[in-house]
Amino acid sequence: MTLLTRLVDKEILVVDRSRQPFVFAPAITREQMLKQRIGDFVEVFFDGQPLDLALRLVEEGPLSGEEIRKLEKCLEQLRESGREEGDSD
Repeated sequence: MTLLTRLVDKEILVVDRSRQPFVFAPAITREQMLKQRIGDFVEVFFDGQPLDLALRLVEEGPLSGEEIRKLEKCLEQLRESGREEGDSD
């Protein structure tokens, strides 16, 4: 219970004290946590440069043809949405 209370204090969990036993739930979604953790990882290990991480993952492969197509589709969607920065094309 002490651990759960500490996690509530750190805003990692939320607690519903209106019922017994208390119900604990995550304070943020899995996606929010992944985004935060990946951002921290990129900051620490890749000096804040996400491209370096992406290139490393691709180079370390192996990627199947289907995985390469998914990656290409994702990059195309980024181009179409205008999310590219510093576009030199």
